Amino acid sequence: MIDLSDRTLAQLLARRLRSARAFQLFARRLGPNDVVYVSALAFGADDKVVEAKASAMTLDEAIVNLLSNLDQATAPEEP
Repeated sequence: MIDLSDRTLAQLLARRLRSARAFQLFARRLGPNDVVYVSALAFGADDKVVEAKASAMTLDEAIVNLLSNLDQATAPEEP
């Protein structure tokens, strides 16, 4: 379980999204005692729109997973 304060989570988001060029974030708890679903739209390295998604039991874990997926989705393709 990841233990992040609101301040730490905000700093993490600000730091990670600064380079990702994300333009839409979405988060939703799917039901009581259910998973949190998050997604983000961003510009990839080739300036095409990409979407990253993640889900987890807590918002903290879902956002950390989303940021990892967003890093992969926006990374330049290697030849």
